[in-house]
Amino acid sequence: MKYLFYPFVLLICALFACIPSSYAQIPNNDFEIWDSSAGYKTPIGWDNMNPVTFSTSVFTCQQMVPGNTGLYHLALNSQTVSGSVVPGIAVSGLLDPTTHKPASGFPYALRPQVLAGSWQYMAYTTADQGFIEVLLSKWNSISSRRDTVAFTHYLLPGMVMYWADFHIPLNYVSSATPD
Repeated sequence: MKYLFYPFVLLICALFACIPSSYAQIPNNDFEIWDSSAGYKTPIGWDNMNPVTFSTSVFTCQQMVPGNTGLYHLALNSQTVSGSVVPGIAVSGLLDPTTHKPASGFPYALRPQVLAGSWQYMAYTTADQGFIEVLLSKWNSISSRRDTVAFTHYLLPGMVMYWADFHIPLNYVSSATPD
């Protein structure tokens, strides 16, 4: 997976599965497939705040070149719109644009130990802080809700000015297999 973080990055939240030693099938994990039917580009399978900011011609999620291994990468930038900061955020699944939290993800039934990929990260100021979140869950038919199987909340370190590989461990809180 590829990420490039530009100035104003305040929040990055991704609800997606992780890559074990044999690579998981995260939808559009290389950010090579984009849709422009809404009048702006958005990565297929990833929700973001562009539908909210489109009317102001401000985009917090952008297709950029070159990619680490392909043509493109995903760039996330928090932007000020009408006096409010709109976070640069991408969710593999659906995003609640009001709470900025994931509303859904995608089916995944493995127990990976890490999320692995490549990134670049450039904060605008030392106060800027990006992060990655991963949540693996399983539907609980008895309580009619989702139970957390594994998670991680990882604060991005300093600046990474070149494509660098990362491996972020997951914290398992259940012996269940996510769904």
